[in-house]
Amino acid sequence: IKVGDSWTDTGPELRRWLGSDVLSVRGEVKNTLLAVELQQGEKVAVIESIGEIEATMVDADSREMKMTMGLQGKARRSLDKAVDIEGSAEGAIKLAGDVVQDGVAMSMSVTGRFSVKTRGSLR
Repeated sequence: IKVGDSWTDTGPELRRWLGSDVLSVRGEVKNTLLAVELQQGEKVAVIESIGEIEATMVDADSREMKMTMGLQGKARRSLDKAVDIEGSAEGAIKLAGDVVQDGVAMSMSVTGRFSVKTRGSLR
């Protein structure tokens, strides 16, 4: 892959955006290699990611929740260690499912914006 090239993550590859509570996932995230930099003596890829993900997750009470997320983000990934050392993403998210509150079953939906920042280390 060279600077300017793109690739697409689909299906199970999308789990890295969501965590381990995911039962199923679908969608598509397009990644583009923007640059390769030298950081602390190692080559680091700067990657932009844009896409939409739909997933079924389990809440704290083992009930299924549907999640949809549109995102745009950027990550710096060590090419030697294949780990993300810095990242940020933002977009829109919707969680929906059935819940029981004080013995009453109801449908719940939460929609809003999100912003995520991560930082790791090469050492």
